Amino acid sequence: AAGDYASVIRLAEELGREDGEREDDGRLDFWETVKFECLARLGEGERALRFGERQALDGPSLARLILLAYDVSQLGVAQALAERALRLFPDLLAAKFVVARLAELKGDEPRAMTTYRELQKRDEGWHRPPLAIARATMASGDLLGAASASQLGVRAGHLYAESFVVRGQARAMSGDRTGALSDLERAYGMMRADARARDHLDAWALRAQLSGDRSAADMLFQKYLGGSVGAADRLRVQRLRVV
Repeated sequence: AAGDYASVIRLAEELGREDGEREDDGRLDFWETVKFECLARLGEGERALRFGERQALDGPSLARLILLAYDVSQLGVAQALAERALRLFPDLLAAKFVVARLAELKGDEPRAMTTYRELQKRDEGWHRPPLAIARATMASGDLLGAASASQLGVRAGHLYAESFVVRGQARAMSGDRTGALSDLERAYGMMRADARARDHLDAWALRAQLSGDRSAADMLFQKYLGGSVGAADRLRVQRLRVV
């Protein structure tokens, strides 16, 4: 709830002051990261952006905020920070990833895939590029490619629910309903209830569908499609709805 995030911001500011954090020191500390995320989740993109630009001056700090903004669907903030980061640090992988994802959302799938594959080669231990590749190849119907990429994503990101979300979808498309449901249940159990209510709705829709609850599946798929999705995401969902 909005009140909860506002309360966390006040607490983060208080604890940050106790820890000696200053909002004008150009250094991104723990409580400042918490404040940025809460501002983004409240929909206060302009405040989040101004705050982030003051605090994140090095590559790792910018990468953290870029991905945070992207993950909470503050795409304008993520884009602005990514563009700023690439001017300062042209090889920052997080910035390149978000720019590629934004290109994909606008329909430029070839450009996005080229970047995803480049990023995967540059950092084989990062789970986001292979998961993005897996989602895109599911949309195109390349099930073997999706299975391979999603497995790489799990190997690199076994601590992240998203990895099992994507592999579960790839398994469902390949006809492995049992394996798919196992992955989706694992992902579901890895996330807090508030996070499940807003993230990976396409996965929970598939989970409901595989469990026989078509009504819940349809509702969740529609809710997912009402968010920030591209043509490839819509095609992937079309394929998931008939597994």
